[in-house]
Amino acid sequence: MRYLIPVFFALLLSGTMTADAQWRAQLHIGLAGSSFRGDIESDKSPIYRLSGGGGLQFQSPTGFVFEPGVLYVQKGAQLDGELDGIPIEATSEITYVEIPLLVGYRWRKIGSIRPKLLIGPTTSFRLESSISFQALGGSLEQEEDDESVQERDTSLMVVLAGETTVGGETLVGGIRSSTGLTNIRSTNPELYNTSIGLYFGIIF
Repeated sequence: MRYLIPVFFALLLSGTMTADAQWRAQLHIGLAGSSFRGDIESDKSPIYRLSGGGGLQFQSPTGFVFEPGVLYVQKGAQLDGELDGIPIEATSEITYVEIPLLVGYRWRKIGSIRPKLLIGPTTSFRLESSISFQALGGSLEQEEDDESVQERDTSLMVVLAGETTVGGETLVGGIRSSTGLTNIRSTNPELYNTSIGLYFGIIF
């Protein structure tokens, strides 16, 4: 990832020398499914949560774009296993502020859509983490803080999106995936976040 930093500066320097290059703001909201990767005995299934945020977009007439941003996201998984021989179902939920730094390319219009592909690292800072569990088929649910979750996570994000103009406004929508690169647990087994979802927004 150390090679991405020179790329960022190269894009910025090349863009500032072109009169048509510009910075624009964007806001968006999305829905993502997330789960864990790792050597865990419990059966895993995704949880689905809303996300939101915004950021900036640097647009170059050559087609290259740079998008730093800030996102509010919730990741985790649904877990099925046993506790003291009793079948249980649990939900692990981690709330992050996520900061992506994405670079990519935006193509010319295909019909009314301008497709773009972005990739880059993200750094996530944990706000809170919890795990809730109950006996399988039971009605009593317990919840507690999960202190085993690390305070920071790093991921690789890939975005495939399209921009279009409606009523003079630039709208954007696409698919956003995130693959965790660091162990989020301070205890064994090692776990890694993964998520994929849809998002929609507006570019000012």
